[in-house]
Formats: sequence, C-alpha cells, structure tokens
Amino acid sequence: MKETSQPQFAVMWPVQTGIMRWQGQLWFLVFSVLALISETYAVTQDIRALDALALLLALLGVLHLRPARRTWP
Repeated sequence: MKETSQPQFAVMWPVQTGIMRWQGQLWFLVFSVLALISETYAVTQDIRALDALALLLALLGVLHLRPARRTWP
C-alpha cells in the first residue's frame, strides 16, 4: 500500500505565510523609523553620510515588503 506524500506542514502553511507577511511589514516599519531618525539627525547636524544611510535604510525597508513566497499550493 503506497502512501500519498503530503508535506507535514500542510496544516501550518497558512499560519507560516501569515507570519512571513507580517514579518516583512514589521521590518519595513523598523527600517522606515530608523531612516526617519537618521534623516532627521542628518538634517539637524548637516552630516551627508547619514543622508546616504537613511536612503539605504529606506531601500532595505521597501525590499522587505515583497510578497511572501508560496511553497505549497
């Protein structure tokens, strides 16, 4: 008798993808707040390197907003 091979995480799959989706939004929020703090400090102290850091942090935040990958239909 042959068993059908089902992934063991079939029940947890919606929960895992939901966590992954929220995790991306959480990272976006963290990077956005860090970019805002860095940009505010760069403007008040006139430090150009912090402008680049703020841009990099904002870019990292946007990159974390990509949709969660589906690993199982």
